[in-house]
Amino acid sequence: MKSGHLVEQEAGRTVLETTIAELRVEIADRNETVETLERTVRSFQTILDSLSDSVAIHDLEGRILFVNSVLCDYLGVDRSELLGSGLDRTPGPFFAARTPQEVDQLREEQGFRTFATLRRADDGTSIPVEVTTRLIEVNGDEVVLSCGRNTQERSQVERVIEMSPVVAFVWRNELGWPVQYVSDNVKKLCGYAAGAFRSGGVSYSEIIHPDDLERVSAEVDEACADTSLESYSHAPYRIVTKSGETRWVEDRTICLRDEHGQVTHFQGILLDISGRKKAETLHTRLMAAIEQASETIVITDASGVIQYVNPAFERITGFSREEAIGRDPKVLASGKHGPAFYRDLWGTITSGSVWAGHFINKRKDGSLYEEDATISPVRSEEGEITAFVAVKRDVTEQIDLERQLNQANKLEAIGQLAAGIAHEINTPTQFVGDNVRFLNDAFSDLLDPLKLLAGIVARDDPRPSSAEAALLKTAVEEADIEYMLEEIPTAITQSLEGVGRTAEIVRAMKAFSHPAQDKRLADLNQAINTTITVARNEWKYVADVTQDFDEDLPQVPCYEGDFNQVILNMIVNASHAISDVVNGGEGGKGTITVQTRALENEVEIRVSDTGTGIPPEVVDRIFDPFFTTKALGKGTGQGLSLAHATIVKKHGGTLNVETEVGKGSTFVIRLPLADD
Repeated sequence: MKSGHLVEQEAGRTVLETTIAELRVEIADRNETVETLERTVRSFQTILDSLSDSVAIHDLEGRILFVNSVLCDYLGVDRSELLGSGLDRTPGPFFAARTPQEVDQLREEQGFRTFATLRRADDGTSIPVEVTTRLIEVNGDEVVLSCGRNTQERSQVERVIEMSPVVAFVWRNELGWPVQYVSDNVKKLCGYAAGAFRSGGVSYSEIIHPDDLERVSAEVDEACADTSLESYSHAPYRIVTKSGETRWVEDRTICLRDEHGQVTHFQGILLDISGRKKAETLHTRLMAAIEQASETIVITDASGVIQYVNPAFERITGFSREEAIGRDPKVLASGKHGPAFYRDLWGTITSGSVWAGHFINKRKDGSLYEEDATISPVRSEEGEITAFVAVKRDVTEQIDLERQLNQANKLEAIGQLAAGIAHEINTPTQFVGDNVRFLNDAFSDLLDPLKLLAGIVARDDPRPSSAEAALLKTAVEEADIEYMLEEIPTAITQSLEGVGRTAEIVRAMKAFSHPAQDKRLADLNQAINTTITVARNEWKYVADVTQDFDEDLPQVPCYEGDFNQVILNMIVNASHAISDVVNGGEGGKGTITVQTRALENEVEIRVSDTGTGIPPEVVDRIFDPFFTTKALGKGTGQGLSLAHATIVKKHGGTLNVETEVGKGSTFVIRLPLADD
């Protein structure tokens, strides 16, 4: 049995051993913890050294507690020289809280500051750097963390953004949508500088047009509620610039969500589409005008296939839009135009020129209508013809009215010439009547000797007695047979000539006044001769008419009645011009010369006079409606205007004038031989 002292000694040794053992375990644990901490520090050091950003930590007294290798390389010093040293060892503006005053200012800024600076690279160039400084807590102590980032690539991207029409933005999903970031080119868009947004002076909701804000807000709420939505686009909306101008924008937005799926930020781009909206508005207005236009509008592709027709086309042609699109415009062909007509049209527009002309087309129901048309090529930016646009006006009623007007003008002309025509008919009628009366008297005088001769001839013995012979002799002497034999044939010939002259005038009037409805081949020499006959009383007192006709002149497709009216206007005008020179015939007579001749593809008619000529200052206006150089009451100014429209517009020909004051004028008409 051990003594109490021994027991105490053993117990003490046991406690000591236990304590030592526990200390050893604790030391081992601490060593392991230290090693773990050291490994962790080394790991963090390695991680921070591998960053492209420079990192430093210093306490509020300005002692540097940590730097990574990026900052050491930037400052050009060893890490060991910096750790534990003061901030006075670190040149440049990298550290933003060197003094207690700067720390207090940083604290007033809610412990966060970002600024931009430059650092010089080894090659001497300057590299933009963005420095972020924060107050953080480590083991209960406040320290300052500074991180610097090379923003050269970002600056290049921002420069690209600056040059583009796209504005980049990040705004927080908070009341008013405060802007966290916006590219500097936002000023071009809305007039506010980027700093005004970043500082909170202007929120994004403030620039949205009041009339669009509710809709945009609803779209934002809808995007936030849909947790599966990563990005979305607003329908175009308006913003109000700093100057009060309204602009249209379109955006593409990404929803940035937290771990709970709640949207914290929106990030995206804005595009100014004001120009596009203006173009769309103009396009809408133009389309409305086109849709409402009374003119037919047809758009084809480069090969001539119809791509669009407006409602007027449907109304006028009877073809629906669906029936017309995809078809060739020849669906309207009436057969009134030959192949040469369409070759000329197609050749003109495919060469890049504008074609203008007149169509006689056929509706879906087979009825004909007439339209004036202008067909223009449409070019791409590269100059390639991509389409053709035809604008056509239905002139069927107008043409009918013109026909009626022309017919009325012809009848009016006949009315004006009526006295002269009556005189022309009256002259041969008078001498026909005189000759018939002479023949009637002559027949009465010859009746007695004819009766005596008839009685003698009727007997079996035709020999007359002496008494009968005496009576017969007396009757012949009284009848003056020799005179009768000489005058009767003359009277008959003159009467036949008078009847023929009257018939000629009547035929001319009938031909002149007949309202020809269709274009047909006509003998222009005969037509001109007819008109000269009708107008004879206008010119016979003041001029002689010389006809120089090409006997081999081919027949020409034309509206003969309208052509006659043109020639009548030419001759009447020539007569009036000559009358002014010869004082109504008291000073002699002038000359009207009408010539015809065949050219290669057309015929030419020249009507010349020896009248006053046309002054050069008005010669360009003679074909204008209602323009006249005649005295009041002697002309309406429509004759030459209608003549020009008839020859040029209706017949596809030309009408020009050659004139010299004091010598006279020549009107030159050319009509094509081919009926296009």
